[in-house]
Amino acid sequence: MVKTVSLLYGGNIGETLLAFEKATAILEKEIGLVYRQSSVYRSQAWGYDSENDFMNQLVLFRTELKAQQVLGFCLETESLLGRQRKTSSGYNDRTIDIDILYMDELILSTDQLTIPHPRLHERLFALLPLCDIIPEFIHPVLGKSNKSLLSLCPDKTVIEKLD
Repeated sequence: MVKTVSLLYGGNIGETLLAFEKATAILEKEIGLVYRQSSVYRSQAWGYDSENDFMNQLVLFRTELKAQQVLGFCLETESLLGRQRKTSSGYNDRTIDIDILYMDELILSTDQLTIPHPRLHERLFALLPLCDIIPEFIHPVLGKSNKSLLSLCPDKTVIEKLD
């Protein structure tokens, strides 16, 4: 069965927009075709201090894969594009990060993966791209649309939409 998976790209070191393009090309070969893409957004780092602004973009793919398979390809793609995961906890600068926000109405919680992403409703850098392309999609756990979650979001980070 074909599903829509919502992937949020983020990065703040190196050629971020090129990394996003490369990630899309790799993932189209591995998980399925791109359905829609949001605008790119720029913001300060979230959850830690950094001199480097982040870029974020939401990309929707159509896939027949299971969530764990999609996660595996996302992690491989991050690695191919220079992401080095730190062993310490906490946030840090990165070439690319790929998060699964939604996979249709799937609700999943394992040690490796939680869908919907557990903090997307707290983050403007996730909600703004979601509202670009799927504002009326209902969060399967919270029961609110992305548009409603955006209006309730406590995050006050200044975010710039790039075109």
